[in-house]
Amino acid sequence: MSSDNWSQIKEILDAAIRKDPNERAGFLDEACNGNETVRREVESLLSSFDRADGFLDRPILDSSEDATEELAFVPVGQIIGHYEIIRMIGEGGMGIVYLARDKSLDRLVAIKLLNKRYERHEENVRRFIREAKAASALNHPNILTIYEVAEFEGAQYIVSEYVEGRTLREVLAAEKLTMGNVADLAAQIAGALAAAHKARIIHRDIKPENIVVREDGYVKVLDFGLAKLLPQQTSALGLDGKSTKRNETAKGVILGTVNYMSPEQARGESVDERTDIFSLGTVIYEMVTGKTPFSGNSYPETFANLIHKDPAPMSDLAATTPAELQRIVMKMLRKEPADRYQTMNELYSELKELREQVSGRPAYPSTLEHINQTAVLKLSTRETDLGLVDTAANGRWYRRPMWLSAAALLVLGVIATVYLYIIRTPAKTIGSVAVLPFASSTADADTDFLADGITDNIIERLSELPGLKVTSHSAVFHYKGEATDPHTIGTELGVETVLTGRLVKRSDGLTISFELVNIKDNSHIWGDQYDRKLSDLLSLQREIAVDVANQLRPRLTGEVQQRLTREYTSNTEAYQLYLKGRYSWEKWSNDGSRQALAFFKEALAKDPNYALAYAGIADAYLFGPGVGPDVPSKESLRLGREAATKALSLDPQLGEAHAALAEVLWFDDWDFSGADREFKQAITLSPSFAEGHHEYSHFLLNLGRINESRVETDRFIELDPVSEAPMGHLAYHYLYARQYDEAIQAYQKTIRLYPQTDPNNHVQLANAYYQKGMFREAVDEYIKGFAEAGTSGKESNDLRNSFARSGVKGFLEEYIALAKAKPEDDQDRAGIGEMYARLGEKDHAFEWLEKAFAHHDDSLVRLKEELGYDDLRSDPRFADLLRRVGLPQ
Repeated sequence: MSSDNWSQIKEILDAAIRKDPNERAGFLDEACNGNETVRREVESLLSSFDRADGFLDRPILDSSEDATEELAFVPVGQIIGHYEIIRMIGEGGMGIVYLARDKSLDRLVAIKLLNKRYERHEENVRRFIREAKAASALNHPNILTIYEVAEFEGAQYIVSEYVEGRTLREVLAAEKLTMGNVADLAAQIAGALAAAHKARIIHRDIKPENIVVREDGYVKVLDFGLAKLLPQQTSALGLDGKSTKRNETAKGVILGTVNYMSPEQARGESVDERTDIFSLGTVIYEMVTGKTPFSGNSYPETFANLIHKDPAPMSDLAATTPAELQRIVMKMLRKEPADRYQTMNELYSELKELREQVSGRPAYPSTLEHINQTAVLKLSTRETDLGLVDTAANGRWYRRPMWLSAAALLVLGVIATVYLYIIRTPAKTIGSVAVLPFASSTADADTDFLADGITDNIIERLSELPGLKVTSHSAVFHYKGEATDPHTIGTELGVETVLTGRLVKRSDGLTISFELVNIKDNSHIWGDQYDRKLSDLLSLQREIAVDVANQLRPRLTGEVQQRLTREYTSNTEAYQLYLKGRYSWEKWSNDGSRQALAFFKEALAKDPNYALAYAGIADAYLFGPGVGPDVPSKESLRLGREAATKALSLDPQLGEAHAALAEVLWFDDWDFSGADREFKQAITLSPSFAEGHHEYSHFLLNLGRINESRVETDRFIELDPVSEAPMGHLAYHYLYARQYDEAIQAYQKTIRLYPQTDPNNHVQLANAYYQKGMFREAVDEYIKGFAEAGTSGKESNDLRNSFARSGVKGFLEEYIALAKAKPEDDQDRAGIGEMYARLGEKDHAFEWLEKAFAHHDDSLVRLKEELGYDDLRSDPRFADLLRRVGLPQ
């Protein structure tokens, strides 16, 4: 056919379709102007169009009727059968989709309640039920499962599994797929269709709208046996909450589908499974090229292209298309069914091999293939009663005794269990994970504290798993709000896996979704979604912790399982107040600590036996910036001790409470053996508790156990390799291990990367310069640190001027004068003694150290460590002081 004829045919066809059928003959007489070749082709295409229209079996609705009228709205909380309505999640011309809870099996489901106007036509309802029952016979992981078709107050409804994800159409609109993605998705869809064809069900409406991709990359194929009954495609059962009201005519239905029809469908001929092969080929073509193979500038042109025109090679539109993929798709898209793949199984085998070639993903074991393709039970009453199982390759049914059918099912169950154990369980134990801050759907504090709190809860619970490195809170929250991809973050944090999550809060409901990513190849390991009421938050956080732990540590012991699931409170309000307290405390400010204390105390008012709230109070008093000048150091130690002791009396397994108690024994009791014991218990119970390793490293430096301290320092850095605290602590370790050059380099790097953080970094850098005899540099850094900590401008000037006049001696004397001028309760007595020691005035030094001992100043725990006391160490008075404090000689 000449290109001129083809252009004329498409133009005439486009106009003829818009005419009333009774007017078409006269229109063609005029438009074809005696060209019989053109007229025959147009009439053939018109005939195909009319047959295709009938083939879709549209519902008997007048196109002028408003299909969205008389929808059966159901209020939240309504009970339909044994399902409780939670909320509406979708709306379309056919009806309304609701999220519901199956009260019998305690699971979430989607319920589509049909439009009453649709139900006025008995044939529609009868066919709908018959087709839905056929679809419910399908049992395959890539097919949306239909649980039930029933009636409520005269309205038909379908119950299906609830799936959260995006349609393939949405995926294609949002991102460009890699060839590995394409091969994986295509193989999953083909596997689902092969199972359907085995059960003698042909889909007939494969298109991106009927394919849903979950967040974990898992495919669900929708609407088996139902597409021909629908006046339009709306969101799938339970897939999204977007309202999709439309009022389309039956021609509109064809318009939305024609790009994915097979030629035999377009011609209105009878179809078999090869029609699904063609449609899937169209979908794969679009995944690769971004276009459908037969799309034209108008619907008639597309329709005509489908019947007569060959598609352009995929490589013309996507140069990187693998030759094997192009060969497969072009064979799928052949006009004549006899020229395509003859079975979906044949196609599935080739797509699996392609997937393995382009993505490295292995095909399933042959045993599992047998399950996927042959273990489809027919659910009609007669076949179920007789125990019939499809066991023959030719699809014939054989009668088996009931005991044999039961045995077959038992074998399938055993094999399925092996599948779940081998395939769905990680092949090896995962050694490290970073739990990134959960994204929240809104920026309000009420949602943010929940997202942060659940993130922290997972970190804390996973930190108790032996042998698992869990990156610390401060490290992962370094990335909060950033768009950096998990692979980059995981590489920076030095972990094998990254867990990402998203929280959506809707009135009294929560939706939380997860993805666990392998950093080595950026592949998906596991994902899941949880939909719960806010009142279920307590059980939800335990469930999530166990599910995540099971992915990281297959076959957990009973003891570990018990620790992961232990219940700290049964009061949801108390738990939410605790999360708010942690959210405030993590601001790392005096105001944040004060707010945290208030929330923790409110939580205890709701539940006086809430151990975690007591542990939170202990942390607020003992760690971080403290609660400000309103609570003196001694009082903080006392209150922290009370809270930690109470927390451990309620739950001896709280690692953080043991660390808090160690802090009190260390600074207040000078019970170094007791503190050592509590620190060890803390990091035994919570091996990934970063702050525990941090504080224990300081403690070991105090005791002069330098090498052991470095081990804990390294562990702290391993758990938090990107934040200021571990970087600054490494510099501190160098300094007090007397490695001054390394300390200077490390502090300079810390200050350069984190200029607005801890003023003490400047002071400690000054100490390193001082020990090197670099006094001018030391004084500059001292004054910077003092100024950032609140020293007045006058005092800073006095210190600088004293150094200018009298060198380092003048600086030290001015420092002592300023320190002595403070009220007695605010004096740093040990610090004054250290300055005298630097001046060589030993008697004055010991005078002030004795004052510090008389006041039981907690700064004396650093006697063995502090640099300024080095010139005193040979004096017997110093050894005596060490003995009385309880430090080793």
